[in-house]
Formats: sequence, structure tokens, C-alpha cells
Amino acid sequence: MNTSDEFVLLGGGGHAAVVLDAARSISIACRGFIDDAGVVSTLDVPHLGSLDELAASNDTSCPLHAAIGNNELRARWMTRFSTRPWQTIVHSTATVVPSASVGAGSFIGPCALVNARATLGRGVIVNSGSIVEHDCDIDDCAHVAPGVVMGGGVQIGRRALIGLGTRIMPNVRIGENAVIGAGSVVLHDVRAGETAYGVPARVR
Repeated sequence: MNTSDEFVLLGGGGHAAVVLDAARSISIACRGFIDDAGVVSTLDVPHLGSLDELAASNDTSCPLHAAIGNNELRARWMTRFSTRPWQTIVHSTATVVPSASVGAGSFIGPCALVNARATLGRGVIVNSGSIVEHDCDIDDCAHVAPGVVMGGGVQIGRRALIGLGTRIMPNVRIGENAVIGAGSVVLHDVRAGETAYGVPARVR
């Protein structure tokens, strides 16, 4: 995991506030936030300017963290600033076991668990209280919402969204850009780009 003593947030909304609190829980300082609509943010750190201003800046040493829940936008930001270092944030109450791997720029929220041999790509969100069991594989910029439980060996594709409180049975595959609705129980694979929800989850 890529961690340093200071970083800059990209985004100024609700998820940015969650990331900021998590960073403070592990004594990582936030220099401020970058957001094109920064004047309306309620974050208690300085607004450092717009994304265009960041791109034009010569200061490239401070790591960034893309603190936005929208997977497509988060991926776009990480691509735009791909030469910059990316800060990984793991809340002090989260557990990432030693054999797990977490990619740069990812976020692990309060009370979440990333268990044995699980692999997370870059810019992944594992939100509050979610369980990523052994041997799961979550690709870049996927978003696991609060309260999700994944059985062992689950595979989540790039930029997929797993909704609040979803349960995914062991070894199920969720494709790239797929969406799983909140409260679903996923028994079978969901292909790339599909939306599935319900108990059991069905493609709609």
C-alpha cells in the first residue's frame, strides 16, 4: 500500500468527508482539496483550486486521493493524473490482513475487513463495514458500498458498483461496469455492463 504523511483530496463531497476522517484516524494530514465546485464544500480543509489548476501545477510530489463515489469519474481522474503518486487510506478500525494486497489510491472504510489473499486494484472503495473474504479479486475503481458481504473467491470487475448491504455467494463473478442493486443476494455470475438486483438477484 502506498502511504505518506500528507496528501491532497480530489473531490469535496460526502465521500471526501469520510476519507478525510479516515486519514485523520491514522494521523495522515490533508493539505486540502481540489474540486471544480469547491466553494460549496463543507470540508474543514482549504480549497486548493480546480482540476485544471492542479494539472498546471509544478508541485507533483504530494500524493492524491480521488475521493468520489462515482466510479467512472474516479477512474478518469486517476488516468488524468497517472504520473502523480496516489495515497491509499485505510481507516484505523479497518482490518487488512498481511496476505491481502491493496492497490494505490484505494480506500478501506471504518470496520471493513479485507481477508486472506484478497487483491484490490487501484482506486477501489471498500466502504464502511464491508467484508471482502479470502481470495476475492476487486479490479480498479470498483466500489463496494457499506455493509456488503462477499464470500471467498468473488471476482469484481473494473468500475463495478456493489450496492448497500449486498450479499455475494462464493466464487461469483461480477463483470466490468456491472451494477448490483442495494440489498441483493447474488447467487450467479453477472456479466459486464449488466444491472442486477433482488433476492435472489436477477438481471433487469
